[in-house]
Amino acid sequence: MQGFYKMEYTGNAGQGVGSLAFVNGYIAGVDVAGGVYEGQYQTLPDGVVTGYADLSFPKGGMLVTGVVVAASAPPMRISFSIEEDGAVGQVIRIQTPTGPVNLRLTKLSALGALPK
Repeated sequence: MQGFYKMEYTGNAGQGVGSLAFVNGYIAGVDVAGGVYEGQYQTLPDGVVTGYADLSFPKGGMLVTGVVVAASAPPMRISFSIEEDGAVGQVIRIQTPTGPVNLRLTKLSALGALPK
């Protein structure tokens, strides 16, 4: 899963884009609405990638699920479990604490990892 990805996502109240880096078990990223993502992941022997991303909005904003987040709000933890082989280029449904989000990841760089 290691790499740098473009993410495109939709919810019941909007859509957005951003980027995520998966490097050595860590996740970092940003989106166009001002969201900042930090988290961790692991790839299990069966190819399932599990982890979480804590989403914060330093300046506040509205999520694609329609929820308004105050600037002082604590980060929202988004846990995930996805099939590594089926994740890239496909629409994945992620259940967030504020509702479902459809996510598509497009790998832009392997960041030095050997391609699979």
